[in-house]
Amino acid sequence: MWKLLQITTLQINSKIVGIHIFRKFLLVLLRRTHVNL
Repeated sequence: MWKLLQITTLQINSKIVGIHIFRKFLLVLLRRTHVNL
């Protein structure tokens, strides 16, 4: 049971981190395209 809880927490954490990195990446891309325009 405890192991399952740990795995679920890890999955949620990695998902949050992934979304965070993705948003940062998008912001950088948007800024670059704005500069080019």
